[in-house]
Amino acid sequence: MFAAMTPAVAVLACCQGGGSQQPSASTCCAAQPAAVETAPLAAGETSARAVMAVELLALDLSTCDRCAGTDSAIEAAVTDLRPALAQAGVALRFRKTVVQTAEQATALRLQSSPTIRINGRDLPIELRESRCGDCTTLCGGAASTDCRVWVWRGREYTAAPKGLIVDAILRAYPQAGEQPQPAREGFVLPENLRGFFAAKRQRPASADARASSSAQPSGDTQACCAAGEKATCCGADQPTGKGPCGCKPR
Repeated sequence: MFAAMTPAVAVLACCQGGGSQQPSASTCCAAQPAAVETAPLAAGETSARAVMAVELLALDLSTCDRCAGTDSAIEAAVTDLRPALAQAGVALRFRKTVVQTAEQATALRLQSSPTIRINGRDLPIELRESRCGDCTTLCGGAASTDCRVWVWRGREYTAAPKGLIVDAILRAYPQAGEQPQPAREGFVLPENLRGFFAAKRQRPASADARASSSAQPSGDTQACCAAGEKATCCGADQPTGKGPCGCKPR
């Protein structure tokens, strides 16, 4: 995965049974990062640790398969790496944010969904997107919404693969505890996301209007039978537009 073994990879080899010595403050194979941020202790932790924060920003985590799949991959990667990094004095944290409005997305400087950040920095990978049917449906279908495509080892994935996330966390290990410099340049929310939030905001009214319209009988159809007679009168074996059935277009 790497040309040379990084300190974090050495942690995996040394502190999970691959090395001969037990880690200590002075002898562990991976030295602690120079910049250390103290964080509240998680359950079971007994000392302050340097922190690596993994963050997921997403438009949705219940409907969109891309966002939910990326969420699951991060959970799995963090679960696997947390014990090893803890031996090197680093607490691995994961938080997720469902972005609800264009204003929130702008404040977060969201370029695409889903986005993964480590120590406040977007993963340094090429930004690609493709149409997401789930998010298009989520905003009522009024705007075609694109979601991120992840490129890793020459292949494209609609949900971030676990291996990509593990690789990114290990590469970011030397900056554990460091805070990114505040962005100075202005930020304009991408048109794709502006369209999504505008359509989502208008969705309740348009959905109600469509539901009301669909409840009204069409001008070229009429009821021809009682509900109990539908099976014989309006069955699938009757060709569309044929016979006496007024429930089919004439």
